[in-house]
Amino acid sequence: SSPGSNLSERAASQKVPSPAKLASNNGGIDLQQLHEQIFESLFEDQAVEPALLFRAMETFYLCSSSFRLKLPPCFFELMIDMLIAMRKFEVLTQYLSGHFFEDSKDLARKLESLSADYPHMSQYALDMYFRMKEYDECCAVLFKHGRLIDALKMLKDYHLSSIAPTAFLDAAEAVQDPMVYASVYRFCKEFVPGFRAKPTMNMNM
Repeated sequence: SSPGSNLSERAASQKVPSPAKLASNNGGIDLQQLHEQIFESLFEDQAVEPALLFRAMETFYLCSSSFRLKLPPCFFELMIDMLIAMRKFEVLTQYLSGHFFEDSKDLARKLESLSADYPHMSQYALDMYFRMKEYDECCAVLFKHGRLIDALKMLKDYHLSSIAPTAFLDAAEAVQDPMVYASVYRFCKEFVPGFRAKPTMNMNM
């Protein structure tokens, strides 16, 4: 049998909801329910080969785009989970680099959460936040990953107040690198209005 018929047979065996049960109040398809009750359900139950299900989601997304339908972030989060499950890291990198997935704060948070196991994902999260002009989030990601000077520059350039200067000093001190600490301290002293903290680490180099 063809892959398409195989997908239909397996989906049917999982008792996929009828289209009527996926209808929203305005008569259209509830995309959130479509994701949860069909795509996510099939993936979690391993009812269909991930590669086949991914292609189905990819096709659905392209069709939705042609009708200007905006899919919920969870749709793209699931596609990322599928690619990771299949260990298709090169494909995932291509899709992220090409901005195939629609930007959203939820998706950026998803990418950042993956950085513990896949460190390069933090840069994709950072890029996505930046495209959405979520500069506080950008600053938080930079700070979390120890890019303190970059985070301070963003704090200055976009007039942010989400992270206190003392938090940068504490982070710099934890690095135990006098050069990093000195750079952070001097940056704060020069650019942070009202900065009065005294150095707690020897900055002699």
